[in-house]
Amino acid sequence: MLSMLHLVSFGLYGREAVPTNLACRIISSPPYECPLRFFDPLYDEVEGPRDIMSRRASTWWPFFGIGIIIMIEVLFVGWAPSGPWEDESFTLGVFGLIGLFSLYVGWFRWKFKTNGLIPWLGLWNDVARSGKLLITLGAVMIFSTWFAGGWLAIPPAGGLILNLIASLLVLQGTYAILTTGLLNET
Repeated sequence: MLSMLHLVSFGLYGREAVPTNLACRIISSPPYECPLRFFDPLYDEVEGPRDIMSRRASTWWPFFGIGIIIMIEVLFVGWAPSGPWEDESFTLGVFGLIGLFSLYVGWFRWKFKTNGLIPWLGLWNDVARSGKLLITLGAVMIFSTWFAGGWLAIPPAGGLILNLIASLLVLQGTYAILTTGLLNET
């Protein structure tokens, strides 16, 4: 029985030996996966599942391709069912948001070569320059939606969503600049 034990989980008092025999796993009641597996440096050594935020090769092209197809449909074809809310334009807007989200996920996976959604500062090469770029891009987006909103073919809700995205860009850029300057811990 001792040869069937394998270290895979935390117990109340640290690591505990857990049987690898399938019958023993089914009969036993405690879970065998560490709830803190992302913080366990030895988890990969005991054949645990890979951490989803690891820096292994990430597939970006399916998300980017789906996003391009959806955005072509939304911008050029413009067909959408009425949906449960009986409004085709609302469904078209939902399709547009799904397309933008897919494009973002594809870009994130391509740019940072990892799975995830949030570009924390540890992933950036030049934090100060990227922060300035984000602030500039956010300001340009805000002013373009204010001034071009009257003659562009975007609905009012589209302008609000673009302003929200631009405001988040400005916030992220400001945070990046502050962490390299005023809030720098070194």
